[in-house]
Amino acid sequence: MRTILISSIVLFSASSTFPTPIVVSGGNQNDIIGRFLRIDNGTLLAVIERNPDWNSGDFYSSLSTDNGLTWGSLSPVIVSAGNQSTFSLTKGNSDTILLFYASDESGVYRIYSAFSLNGTTWSNSGQVDLGWSSSQNVYDPSVERENDGSLTMTYISMGFGAYIAHRPSGGQWDHDKILLQTGAYRVRVCKSAAGTYMASYHRRTGTTYQYDVFVRTSSDRLNWSQETQLTTNQNSHDPFCSITPDGSFMVDYAKNVSGVYNIHSRISSDGVNWEPEVQITNDMTFNTQPCLFVENDTIYRMWTHAIDYNTDNDIYFEKFIYTPNSVEQDTALVLEFLDFNAVQQGNCILLEIRSIDEIFLSLSVFDFTGRKVLHDAVLATQGASEKTIDASSLSSGVYYIALKTRGFIRAEKFFYIKM
Repeated sequence: MRTILISSIVLFSASSTFPTPIVVSGGNQNDIIGRFLRIDNGTLLAVIERNPDWNSGDFYSSLSTDNGLTWGSLSPVIVSAGNQSTFSLTKGNSDTILLFYASDESGVYRIYSAFSLNGTTWSNSGQVDLGWSSSQNVYDPSVERENDGSLTMTYISMGFGAYIAHRPSGGQWDHDKILLQTGAYRVRVCKSAAGTYMASYHRRTGTTYQYDVFVRTSSDRLNWSQETQLTTNQNSHDPFCSITPDGSFMVDYAKNVSGVYNIHSRISSDGVNWEPEVQITNDMTFNTQPCLFVENDTIYRMWTHAIDYNTDNDIYFEKFIYTPNSVEQDTALVLEFLDFNAVQQGNCILLEIRSIDEIFLSLSVFDFTGRKVLHDAVLATQGASEKTIDASSLSSGVYYIALKTRGFIRAEKFFYIKM
């Protein structure tokens, strides 16, 4: 039996079927990292690192004008000597798009920046001065734009660990070299509406290649909480944190289970107490380098999918309606769902529900774009009940089935095949 307090925040259920993702960049090229956001004209912009031999990376961009359903051909962003690697994409002031990245074009890795007004034409702004000596390798920037237009960056200083820096709007980056965590890699930063920063990263918890995912929080970028460990399998990495539509922290990461990396996710309302882990992808190949972009009630996700891990990686994309819901903390109601399962029978969907009390459930079905395509209602009496949904008007594809009652929402992904 699984007990769910209605005053808690509940992550979407992991369905027995996983959606077919959209390919942003495919073919036989080695596209190893993707980052994306929405620009002011409503277009989705993705920047891709293409690195054929893992030592000579360059950046390319792709645009989607239909909210991610299709993506255009790649256009060069930064193509130059050396290895362009590890990067971050964020909005600047006005309609400016900012790219921060690491390059060893000077002989050591330094952080550089570039900007664009349309996502296609880019101008290089040169090296970012963070106060380190010219011989020190610094790389892997992650930049968060604050509400006041300032920028907060986390980055790695080789041999030391993860650091954090800040640039006021219209000002210069500070040289304070605030240490966030020794031995940390792939550090990413996000900030909640309440003003709490979260940094997610992986660091070694065993031998050379044994890593786990951790998070720390701060209210001032200077003083950070004790670490909270999110994984314990010593083979998890590349975390990416973001803020959900209801203000919770969400961290995606790559986790190796039975020799295969897949994307997993956890969620927390306070950065300390975390909901159980949910598996996002389910492939017998590697899925790594997740990236999240949140807008209204929709979460957009991008990650790297290995066709051949050494030579051929693609960038995948999906989006889904975020269905957790928080209610007033004095709500005493407790719902216990023993099961919520959806199976296809012909052109119908059979919904199997178990509950411990008599509750009225509002049932909705959303398509992959977040558009409500079916709405019905079912009275779920105590114990088991079933509801058959006529899905003959739907086309084959990925849908989200959402049940709502008394402010509580629970949903599952469902892959429907039209007969």
